[in-house]
Amino acid sequence: MKIIYPVPVICLLLTCFLACRKDAKPPVPVAIAGKWYVQQYKLTNYVNGSYESSTTTPGGWFTDSDYYQLYTDGSGIESQADPAIGKTSFSFHVLNSSVFFSRPLRFLSSDTSVYSMPSGDQLILKDSYTQQSTTGNTYKTIEEVDLSK
Repeated sequence: MKIIYPVPVICLLLTCFLACRKDAKPPVPVAIAGKWYVQQYKLTNYVNGSYESSTTTPGGWFTDSDYYQLYTDGSGIESQADPAIGKTSFSFHVLNSSVFFSRPLRFLSSDTSVYSMPSGDQLILKDSYTQQSTTGNTYKTIEEVDLSK
């Protein structure tokens, strides 16, 4: 009889300890995984909430060497046509409509971006940042990178 009571207690303790382990990162959506070629980069500026300017790269600006390879395990490669820069690695995870990168990427100044997929072969990454000037003006910049498979 003395042996029967410790068994449930041990099972209960094991269950409690296993339930307290660190949560895993959410899985990367399969649709976002793959090789994404940079098609266009757009930079939009606002001053004190009013539109200031917008710059978009012209068609044909990027080559097949400008891409992001995103893997389902949360690792990635950023490739640039400039041979002095070449390929660099990073990690990322996805939560709802946000992508969190281990470092800012070439076209994204922030390590957090919002993503959308208008179609199965189009991925748009967008981030923004705000700066306050010494004269009291507020400058907001939105960066958008349009990618395709």
